[in-house]
Amino acid sequence: MLFLAFGSIQASFVSKTSPLTFEMKLAESGTNLTQKIQFDPKKQMVMYETPDHNGREHTTFYQDSETGLQFDISHQSQVCSLKQAYIKFKMADQLAALESNLEDNDERLDVDAESTETIPLDLYVLPGPELLEEDLPDKFQNLCPQGFKIQMSRIVNGKGGKVVRDPSSTAFEIEDLLLQQKSVRTGNDLDDFDELFNFLPTSAKSRQKRQTTNRCVTATGHTFRDCYVRELTCTGGCDGANIFYDCRHASDACFYTLACSATQKNCRQITHVMHANGFACTPCCSSADCGNDLKRCEYMGRPTCPTEGCPIDSVRALVQRHLPKVDYRCSQDFDCNFVTSANYGEKHNGMMCQKMRSKNQRQVLFCCDDSNARSNLEPCP
Repeated sequence: MLFLAFGSIQASFVSKTSPLTFEMKLAESGTNLTQKIQFDPKKQMVMYETPDHNGREHTTFYQDSETGLQFDISHQSQVCSLKQAYIKFKMADQLAALESNLEDNDERLDVDAESTETIPLDLYVLPGPELLEEDLPDKFQNLCPQGFKIQMSRIVNGKGGKVVRDPSSTAFEIEDLLLQQKSVRTGNDLDDFDELFNFLPTSAKSRQKRQTTNRCVTATGHTFRDCYVRELTCTGGCDGANIFYDCRHASDACFYTLACSATQKNCRQITHVMHANGFACTPCCSSADCGNDLKRCEYMGRPTCPTEGCPIDSVRALVQRHLPKVDYRCSQDFDCNFVTSANYGEKHNGMMCQKMRSKNQRQVLFCCDDSNARSNLEPCP
């Protein structure tokens, strides 16, 4: 009699539950979680399912290695989101990395431990136009649960945009370099903003077309009533450099993947892909109120960089596990040249801080690795 067993005999943080399905047991900031990873070679897709933990909601991520598209299902928010994946992982490398760790000695991988090389990737997801189920590429159809909203979205991070936060709340502005190429003038409509989400194959697009009868029709023939043309009402319009997104933070999500090549054995380098999503975001103008569809930016208050202090390249982050958990997250503002201090709530100090909804972030200390610099940062050890 032949018995097939999936999973390793000795305990490991990676287990195999079927020929193409794995589980990773992880520990994040003291919380244990199990992430599911499933491969579909026929469709060239990888699925990651991460449970709710540490303020992040239960989310299923699908990545299509052929097209570079990603389809996320936010189960609590009841939103399905189609976007271009910010980072693409090769299926063969991921499969080999998981296989090579089936006999690892650790029952659970602590992503905060010094022995684990965790690469954090903070991404911000901007919501775009809504879609119908029939407008999705074939691979993603029938994945979104009935009754969930389907929308296109875009990802920005520190390289493609800048986040300006209100330290007293979860509201913030996102500076999106693509959006800022869209200068608009009085009397223009704002339909061109939707072009920023124009990444679907031609056969799957559902561009809404304006008609004089006040109706919108998708490429597949679906009709939306009560549509209207979005027009500016401010004198002179709004230059692209002054156009941002006004956002309120609603939810977080994340997934982990082993960032290893197929030839690496027992690789413990892991990428933590964090999605700040579930936003209520609308374009805004920092210089004028241009009407209901392009209001003046509400949460602006852009910081001023200090002119002296610790050089930005000499600022180091010290992660120490004995420090308490806090409800904020800070990092250097790399648009500045200097940092004067790292105190949360202090403005114009060369740091950027984001307030979180719960105390699930380990406090991080910042030090200065330049003995000649004059700042309030402690010297690095």
